[in-house]
Amino acid sequence: MDLDADLAATAEFLPRLFLVESEYQRAMVMAELNYVRGLADDPRAGRLDWDHRR
Repeated sequence: MDLDADLAATAEFLPRLFLVESEYQRAMVMAELNYVRGLADDPRAGRLDWDHRR
C-alpha cells in the first residue's frame, strides 16, 4: 500500500480535514520505519551487540 500515492490521489477531491488521520498514519509508519532501520544499523555500527557477558 502506497500511502503517499493514496494521499495525493485523495487530496485532489477531498478537503484536508478528511485526510488528517491518513496523514497521521503515514507519519507513524515513517517513524516506525526510521526506528527499525536505525536499529538494524546498530549491530553493524557496533552500537548494539548480543554479548550478555559484558
